[in-house]
Amino acid sequence: MIKPHLLSYTSEEIASLLSDLKQPKFRAKQLVDWIFIKRAASWEEMRNIPKELRAQLSDKYTLRGLTPGEHKISADGLTEKWLFETEDQHGVEAVLIRDKKLSRRTVCISSSLGCRLGCVFCASAQGPFIRDLTAGEMVEEVAQVEALSGEGATNVVFMGTGEPFLNYDEVLLAARRINAADGFGIGARHITISTVGVIPGIELFAAEPEDFRLAVSLHAPNQAAREKIVPAAKKWELGRLLSVLRRYTRATRREVTFEYILIDGFNAHPNDAILLAENLSGIPCKINCIPYNPIPGSEWRPPEARTCREFVAILEDRGLRATLRAEKGSDISAACGQLRAYRLLKNSQEAKRHNDKGKK
Repeated sequence: MIKPHLLSYTSEEIASLLSDLKQPKFRAKQLVDWIFIKRAASWEEMRNIPKELRAQLSDKYTLRGLTPGEHKISADGLTEKWLFETEDQHGVEAVLIRDKKLSRRTVCISSSLGCRLGCVFCASAQGPFIRDLTAGEMVEEVAQVEALSGEGATNVVFMGTGEPFLNYDEVLLAARRINAADGFGIGARHITISTVGVIPGIELFAAEPEDFRLAVSLHAPNQAAREKIVPAAKKWELGRLLSVLRRYTRATRREVTFEYILIDGFNAHPNDAILLAENLSGIPCKINCIPYNPIPGSEWRPPEARTCREFVAILEDRGLRATLRAEKGSDISAACGQLRAYRLLKNSQEAKRHNDKGKK
């Protein structure tokens, strides 16, 4: 069993658990300061907390449950990726993406071990779904990346492995701890939660009081094409999804970010851009067009640079705000689930070699 993670606790909850341990009230402030302000990575760092109390807390609660493993840095130095190991010995990824001015540092975190949805373009679909991450594990992804890079995050995006809205309660709890003044203090507008189009989650999200941002992985201009790469589109079809998003923007007065992966010969033709513009008409939004980052075993490739630019230009000519996202981290397998996929592939190959050797 994984112990409760202190990074998911509010100041009030920490005060309550210390009260249950018959501790004076000032201990709660000390503990919160160590956990969220000083970002202590070990109990030993908490020098003004009595040793006996540290031992009690260590027995019952997790302070750090992720062990850093594989680490890669892109050639331009702007993107870093870590593969962490959870307490139950599974791999989970987080990525740090810097802009060229080094003023924006975005941490992309995962919300589960594997993914239930099986989108065919995504490395997260390779290998089994294990379990959802806890809120504390997600918050710790941010803490670990900050500690290992020596840089504070300015933005956090729930765009790594997993569908956040299928782990709704824990994701929202993590986002709130990352946002809270007595947590990590990152502004709500700098926290984005991405979904492949889980309509019940979007409807719940529209009613939340925080100003968190919504991103939707669209990746196709019509229902037929979307079903080919996003199996969940059969359940949450495009027409209904766009209708819900129109209601979302009216209710929240916030725009939606659409993520659109450009795949050569599949969804990057000028006609695809025209149809996409028609479908998104009237929805306050911006569109991030992203050249496909190949995954192990895939025959798909990104379009030529000129094709990508023409696609974005067509959207802009029709009044939409679109950008061609610069390719970042392709040299370090920075796309969702790629390091984990390579690890699973390596483990599978090693197991096969071991079995073949045993048969000889």
